[in-house]
Amino acid sequence: MASDGKSDSNQEQKDSFAFEFSDHAQELARMAFVEFKCERYDSCLSHLSKLKELHPTDLKIEHNKAVADYYRSGCKKTDDFLKTLNGVMKKMNLKISEEEGTTENVDFERALLLYNKAVYCFYVKKYVDALANLEKLLKIVEALDKRFAQNICFLYVEICLLTYQAEKAIAVLNIVEKLLHDTTKQSSENVADNGKNCDNELSKPYDQQKIRLHKYRARVHLLQKSIKACKKEIKTIMNVNNMDTEALFIKSNFEFVRHNERKAVKILNSASKDNQILKTGESISTMYFNNLGCLHAQMQKYNLASFYFCRAIAENEEALSMISTSDKNGDSLNTRPMCTLSVNSRHHLLYNLGVQMLHDCRPLLAFDCLIESVQVYQSNPRLWLRLAECCVLAHQMSTFDEKNVNRSRKSDLVESVVGIGPYRKIVLPAENTSKITTNSSGHSAAMPACNLHFAMLCLRNALVLIPERASLANGDRKQKDSSEPNGSESNSDNQDSFSSTSIPAAPSAPIKGQDIQKLKNSILANLAYVTLVLGDYVLCHEHAQTLLSQPNLDGTVSFLAHLYAAEALIQLGRVSEALGHLSIDNVSDFSSNNNGDQTPGADYSSFPQTVNEAKMTFLVNLAGAHCLREDFEKAKKCLYQTSSIVQLKELPHQALMMAVYIELQLGNHNGALMILKRYQLLPPSKETRNRENSESPLCDFCF
Repeated sequence: MASDGKSDSNQEQKDSFAFEFSDHAQELARMAFVEFKCERYDSCLSHLSKLKELHPTDLKIEHNKAVADYYRSGCKKTDDFLKTLNGVMKKMNLKISEEEGTTENVDFERALLLYNKAVYCFYVKKYVDALANLEKLLKIVEALDKRFAQNICFLYVEICLLTYQAEKAIAVLNIVEKLLHDTTKQSSENVADNGKNCDNELSKPYDQQKIRLHKYRARVHLLQKSIKACKKEIKTIMNVNNMDTEALFIKSNFEFVRHNERKAVKILNSASKDNQILKTGESISTMYFNNLGCLHAQMQKYNLASFYFCRAIAENEEALSMISTSDKNGDSLNTRPMCTLSVNSRHHLLYNLGVQMLHDCRPLLAFDCLIESVQVYQSNPRLWLRLAECCVLAHQMSTFDEKNVNRSRKSDLVESVVGIGPYRKIVLPAENTSKITTNSSGHSAAMPACNLHFAMLCLRNALVLIPERASLANGDRKQKDSSEPNGSESNSDNQDSFSSTSIPAAPSAPIKGQDIQKLKNSILANLAYVTLVLGDYVLCHEHAQTLLSQPNLDGTVSFLAHLYAAEALIQLGRVSEALGHLSIDNVSDFSSNNNGDQTPGADYSSFPQTVNEAKMTFLVNLAGAHCLREDFEKAKKCLYQTSSIVQLKELPHQALMMAVYIELQLGNHNGALMILKRYQLLPPSKETRNRENSESPLCDFCF
């Protein structure tokens, strides 16, 4: 869930005026600094220009002029400021030549440059680059000004939280706590020297930083699901100000983690909804409705969740319209404040909305949402899986015969009755066994469309995004990886910014440990299903076999893998091999039927919910395989065995249709009619059949 606490953007840019010049130059620098603090930027720039004439090659003056000019523009000319910043950094790097990249030699001025660059990267959501700059500063943070060091640490923690790296955040928060302790000690010394008035001046900013530290600790504990530690931090925050908006969002998130959704909603409703987008760069109302959507999704109220996500998207659009009035030339980096560069959460909200639409069985709308969010989160394998699930569900719904919904059990077995008297005939329904072998849409499968051909492409993308090194070989290794940290950030790209035990899945948390294997199993199961429906039986069998070779396979997924493999082998004419997959010994635990990333390649209303139902499904399919080999006696035994596993009312109509087929093949026409009449798997004995025929002739059938 979202919270509304971001790091201060340019606080320490104001502390960059420090020189070692002549008395006249120092006076100009002092006056420029005073004017800057008083927000008289024109006068500040005038003093800096005079100083530049005295020292034309000093890069500090050039940097400070860029900062002052940037503030004069209301922090809107971000592109111009960034170009100047990059130019100064390049010159400084050339100046230190051989020492380039050695953070031990980073001076205060270069530290400010790195911090300013990190702030920009933060607001444009380039978190890897921002962390790379901040990690250089953390190595010398103890040598920097205390307040500047605190802002560096807080910005680093904020980015770590956004990238789900709790362990890194904890380490830096410990540094902040030490810095605050040193500040407290220094404040006490000042109080002893200057009296109580000094204490009043220093206590307010110190308390703010201390509360800020508690808020970050609470968010870290939430990320780690440390309930007791988080509760303690929240209690400390609320004792200071129980109406603080950020604190209320954190407390609501805390109740969300505890699955106390009603209380979380109540806390959210008590928070202020006032938006100060131009000042903070955040839309509180957008986050409010997004969090309501998350809460209702956790309560499995998917329709309501979708409604709130739609409201969040509308609030996001309204926030964008507030900051885009002057952005008519398309140069957004120079026409809006830097803090507003990250206000757009459209793709994140579309991702949430798409997932809820999928849960609400609206695959076409879900597909439209997810296909737009994939433009930003294309490295998320779970998102590609969700897109494929939309295609699978849309296919199932399009091929579902709505006429069967309200039919009685007998109408499942009988299509119609024609003729009268002795010429009356029963017409059995024809099963649709056709497969999709061509792309009916007529365009390339690479073009986004909610069909099985595009689902195949999505599933292949998802499988590629799971590196081989992340595929765990055994349960011991998986248990070990599940306890390891999220990983360390590197300087290359977002794909390598996490350790080998985790996969980035923005906007969600990284996938790690056993969840990686579960995700891969779900992808393989969906691949087997899609290739089976598309008629590529060889590839279906390969995917099913690969799925069966995975370690610690879940009972539900194993059931599907055997079923898909058997169907593919039967279609390939290899019935004898299919019999091995349909053995009831292959059915295992069914306790985790529909958890997490399990494949939706089945209608869960008719999907086996217990081991006995799964065994019944295998026996029915096994009977069908024996029928293909014309071994009707064995097929009959398989069907009889199902009656000892499940009740008659739980048998699918396909089993009864197969029983009718077997009786017809064995020449027992009356037995087939009795199965249709009585809806029973076993035809009655000859005496019972004669008695029932005399009491209830076939002409009295009513369908």
